[in-house]
Amino acid sequence: MGGIEEEIKDTDPAFSDDEELVREITKNLKEGRNHLLEWRDEARECFDYFAGNQWSEEDIQTLQEDNRAPIVFNRTFRTVNGVTGLETDNRQDISFSPMEEDDGGKAELWNAAIKWVRSNCDAEDEESEMFQDTTICGMGWTETRISYEENLNGDIVEDRIDPLQMIYDPNARKQNLADTRWRAREKEYSEREFREIWKDKDPQFGSFWPDNYDGNVHDATDAFLYENDQSDPLKKSKSVSVIQYQWWEWETMYRVVDRENNILGFTDSKFKKIKDFVESEGLRYIKQPRKVYKQAFLNGKQILEMGPAPIDRFSLNCMTGFRDRNTNTWFGIVRPMKDPQMWANKWMSQILHIINSNAKGGLLAEEGAFKSIRDAEDKWSKTNSIITTNPGAITQGKIQTRESPRYPEGLDRMLQLAMQSVSEVTGVNLEMLGVANRDQAASLELSRKEAGVKILGTLFNALRRYRKVQGRVMAAFIKNYIADGRLIRVVGERKKQFIPLLQDGLSLKYDVVVDESPSSPNMQDKVFMVISNLMPTLLQAGIPIPPEVLDYAPLPEALKTKWKETLANPAKQQHENQMKQITMALAQLEAAKKEKEVGETESKTILNMAKAQQAAAIGEDEAAQAANKLGLDTMAHASKDRQLQQDTARKDVAMILDQKRKDKALQLETERKNRERNEGDE
Repeated sequence: MGGIEEEIKDTDPAFSDDEELVREITKNLKEGRNHLLEWRDEARECFDYFAGNQWSEEDIQTLQEDNRAPIVFNRTFRTVNGVTGLETDNRQDISFSPMEEDDGGKAELWNAAIKWVRSNCDAEDEESEMFQDTTICGMGWTETRISYEENLNGDIVEDRIDPLQMIYDPNARKQNLADTRWRAREKEYSEREFREIWKDKDPQFGSFWPDNYDGNVHDATDAFLYENDQSDPLKKSKSVSVIQYQWWEWETMYRVVDRENNILGFTDSKFKKIKDFVESEGLRYIKQPRKVYKQAFLNGKQILEMGPAPIDRFSLNCMTGFRDRNTNTWFGIVRPMKDPQMWANKWMSQILHIINSNAKGGLLAEEGAFKSIRDAEDKWSKTNSIITTNPGAITQGKIQTRESPRYPEGLDRMLQLAMQSVSEVTGVNLEMLGVANRDQAASLELSRKEAGVKILGTLFNALRRYRKVQGRVMAAFIKNYIADGRLIRVVGERKKQFIPLLQDGLSLKYDVVVDESPSSPNMQDKVFMVISNLMPTLLQAGIPIPPEVLDYAPLPEALKTKWKETLANPAKQQHENQMKQITMALAQLEAAKKEKEVGETESKTILNMAKAQQAAAIGEDEAAQAANKLGLDTMAHASKDRQLQQDTARKDVAMILDQKRKDKALQLETERKNRERNEGDE
């Protein structure tokens, strides 16, 4: 197909400073911002509720004016942490399952590579923070990128992003925003940071999300068409807002079949240059569209950078919670908890206010009844105070006791209802939180805990879907950026085995599999309990126990690694047993030679054969030890062949010894008969 390549001399530039593109990006960003204004206010409030800031500034001021305390009994914090703790204790692993039979070894390399990358960048911890964001406000975000800060060759990094920095296509409706056309992140830099990154650009100051924005949503779709764009409120700021904008667009591709039936792909611009050649050669081709991912960095109205996206996917990825269909936004479990939490706080504050400031109830008094109105107001709520009145104010005697007011009936039950509802409205029951203070059967408690998990199934399904997408993203970054021959560790810390990571070994068609991680404490307990019950039965049935079982054992990592090495190398033990058997056979031959005279030639032959078997076994033992030192795995069929050879050698030695014993017994019997016959003749 060299003729086709010769027809392509140069390529058209992939991008240009197209004003229409800039206008379209600006328009999309404004639509996305207006769509998220109300959601952002609610998200901030949800984060406040989680942190215990559950009174508004106006309410706090009103309470302080009435000498009331803004009390917070933060049960939202406990409930959210119960859900996020469930994710932490049941973390999942990302692995690749080959789609073709001969790709088993490549899949193992992929799995080792992604495990190595995720371990280096603490991906599990970043995803747990993202899951917490989703639980609180309904959206969690991460960015996967290449970092050259510590390694000049580049490291893959997965970072959690503040969801309030993100903007996305308002038309997206699928879980995890799977159907978005574009996604963007707004990040603020100082002037110094900006100039260090974009040295040839002058910063435009201001924030994309102004702090003094009034929150009133107005249609700014066509505002960019006017010379004086008033859709953004002016604001003096020393920060520089930079938008990282990713999108995909359709690109026309042509697939050409050459003379060797190889399928080659060409962009539209390249195909135009070879079209005449392809048609003149009678080659088959087909036109089809494909998605092309691109990325741009904007500051104000200027494009700082623009080019292909880091990979052929979004590197900004999202996890969503529950969808509000009417507003097409997403929310977490804090939204339904806000009302019961708010009323619990208010009723508790009201009860305390009644007890403190209205201990003796209010009263009606004629003017001039007290010598000092202010003194009466200050002392009326104090149970040990004496209030002086003017003569004639007390009609019955000169001293009168004050009666305590009746406590509002039912207020304590309303408080209790509100506090219980904080967890009940989300379905996160006390069994899930582990604080159920009632006696119940273990099976009943387990069923209630599982029921609570099912109610939150939407959250955990979104997490599983996110990890599938993240697995494909990680695979693309591994293949494009770090498959440069660097060594990656594929075993534990105690036995470091390194293999080179090359692109040639990563050509794999795979499915992404999300499974429970052996490092999950909850998963370890469940699996090891089942294994402990099954192991005696399996051993009695002769079923071997794989070394991977130890991954779920609650043992120190160093001990598990050493134990797995022992279990994974049974050949060494087999060699030792074989050596013992051959040595015993040699000893028996030597003893037989000394006791009885055996034919010298036959004895030497047997002895040489045994020694040859011994030397072969020693050589295999040394070869196995050398292979272990080099970190090479013993293949299953080779192990079977060695076992067969060892069994054959043992059988040969045993057969020879048995035959010699029979021959010797026959010889002795013959000699005995001869002696008896000679004695009879005499």
